[in-house]
Amino acid sequence: MIEQGTTALTAASMAEYFPHRHPFLLLDRIEEAGPDRAVAIKAVSATEPWFTGHFPGRPILPGVILLEAMAQVGRFLKPLDQELISSRLARIDGVRFVREAVPGDVIRMEAVRKGELGEVSKYGVTARIDGGLCAAAQFTVHSVLSNVPDAKALG
Repeated sequence: MIEQGTTALTAASMAEYFPHRHPFLLLDRIEEAGPDRAVAIKAVSATEPWFTGHFPGRPILPGVILLEAMAQVGRFLKPLDQELISSRLARIDGVRFVREAVPGDVIRMEAVRKGELGEVSKYGVTARIDGGLCAAAQFTVHSVLSNVPDAKALG
């Protein structure tokens, strides 16, 4: 188990903290994990399964896949010493797509905590390619962690 504030988790080590697996573990690396800010990297590869049918010949990362990757960064705002029992998106606000992501792009996503009330948290995420804005959104998520009484029964 790593400590909050640790850097450079790879996709293989993320499995310890995250329920998703290939092809829906969309993050390649966590550069920063902390209570107020988390930073993740996604390298867009031409071999990703959605490119087969999403604009063949001119593959573009689907917006819903980019939003899912952005939402996944929020897990790393939560304490890493607690198991994530369940996490569900409740709301996405202020979605802006500014630039398309294509194979070969490296997306740097930064999540910033906006607030939390019990099991519900809100955070904003920006996604950037080569420093330029690709997308931005605000996420509201309901998460159950292992520190909640009877959390395993809720799972």
